[in-house]
Amino acid sequence: EEITQFGGLVFYLAVLITLFFTNNKSFAYHLFIGLIAMYIIVSALRLINFRKRPSPMKYTNIIEKIDSGSFPSMHSTRSTFLFFNLTKFFSNQYLTIIFITIILFVGISRIYLKKHYISDVVTGIILGVLIEYGLNLVL
Repeated sequence: EEITQFGGLVFYLAVLITLFFTNNKSFAYHLFIGLIAMYIIVSALRLINFRKRPSPMKYTNIIEKIDSGSFPSMHSTRSTFLFFNLTKFFSNQYLTIIFITIILFVGISRIYLKKHYISDVVTGIILGVLIEYGLNLVL
């Protein structure tokens, strides 16, 4: 359960805030815009193609419905986007291997915890990379 937190919002925001207050404001801005893009895209996909989680969650409103959707995995999207950017930021081959390992373990943990199916995780990873490339074209 702990490894899944590397794809969580709290961890992501902690990294973003740390970067902001250590004079890496442009990088923090990039992560913030990416986070907004992720939420818009994942929420839209979950509404358009709603799929229940392996362990279904109950919902009574649209926000809960989005949260209870399985496809795609927001944790996988977030961790991929974040660690893909950290790989570029640090430009270190050993950290790159560690970051890729974390991305894979976050995905495996989401499947193990019965929050997502394999296709949700794979799509989340692809989406994280696509959002990064899309932002680089726009910004």
